Amino acid sequence: MSRTLVVDPGPFTWTLGVVDDAGLAALRVVDLVTGVEGGLFRARVTAHARELGGLFAEIGRGHPVFVRLPAAARRRPPDVGAALLVQGVADAVGDKGARATTRLRLQGARVALRADAGGPEAGAVEPAASADAVAAAALEPEARALAAVLDDARRRFAEASAPGPLLNADERLALALRALAADVGDVVTTPVMRLRVARLLAPLGLDRALVTADDPWAEAGADDAVAELDQTDVPVDGGAALVIEPTAACVAVDVDRRGATAPTAVLNEAAVAALARAIAVRELAGQLVVDFLEPGGGEARDGLEAALRARLAPLDVRVVSVLRCGLAVLERPRRAAALHERREPARDAAERLLRRAAGHAIFQAAVAPDVDDRLKRPDYADAARAWLAAHGGRLVTERDPALPPATFEPGTAAT
Repeated sequence: MSRTLVVDPGPFTWTLGVVDDAGLAALRVVDLVTGVEGGLFRARVTAHARELGGLFAEIGRGHPVFVRLPAAARRRPPDVGAALLVQGVADAVGDKGARATTRLRLQGARVALRADAGGPEAGAVEPAASADAVAAAALEPEARALAAVLDDARRRFAEASAPGPLLNADERLALALRALAADVGDVVTTPVMRLRVARLLAPLGLDRALVTADDPWAEAGADDAVAELDQTDVPVDGGAALVIEPTAACVAVDVDRRGATAPTAVLNEAAVAALARAIAVRELAGQLVVDFLEPGGGEARDGLEAALRARLAPLDVRVVSVLRCGLAVLERPRRAAALHERREPARDAAERLLRRAAGHAIFQAAVAPDVDDRLKRPDYADAARAWLAAHGGRLVTERDPALPPATFEPGTAAT
């Protein structure tokens, strides 16, 4: 089966994906500007939250993050004012603040980096317990590479005097690429970012397979699959569909027959395959409740459970139970925010604005107030200037308070 790595650079986020013969197989959205998730930070403890099993800490973002502590550290938490090395678990969503942890796990699915009071020496590297673990010989080079990243972050931690990030944009991209790059053939990216992408891929041995295209997703044959990621319906072979509805407590998934005439066992088997791909691409995690077509008891139910275990084990998904009625309860550790949690309308509108600006000497646009405010923030402004410099051109924005929040209206463009 052929596998293509797509690297689609944007002004604020880079979207990385793996496309195989069946379509989009994996996706990572790396926020280069404001994201907490996945980053390493020097933090300062501001308050304890023993009843929540953690503490609050400042990481240089203006608002404190909630830091989850391992059981051993909860008994003797760091003092207020103490410095910590933490990793972002999830960005702020609605009224829920950003979260971090002292149990570090960089974006290599096979390597865990631990820095907790109850474990080995801080920064020890150990293989993660996962169904797709590889032989120690194959793991060793990746472990060394990730250990080098952590060692450098610890050096910066020791040298820094104030809370702040310890990973730069290229390091975050390299970690995400390393997690996706196994067994890929061609790598597709945009022509203007070819040299930067080549520098990131060179340590992974993929620089010679680089292909450029104005639309990387179309070149890889996955433009429709990317466009469908915002939809709740996921097509299933045979005519059925998965209906994915994230809730506050869990991710609810319904297998809808949609008039398909194939036998229940065949549709359920196809739904399991579609579910595995949706979990990998959308980063679904936590508790998942899936309502399959009713398989009945005995061998049919056992067959559905066996198919779930076989398909989902490589994704670190645990099958808790499968009932006769077809209701399955699944659990997956949260290692990153799900795709639906990462949507940020103002940022997305600003990103579309800057993409349209590429190639124009002047691009004038009327933007909603919250988009305009974000464009004028120093971190966004720096990213915008760098991206426009690479593509050529200059951006001019005009504030239009008459527009509702998080909308985008193009103005005029002149060359």
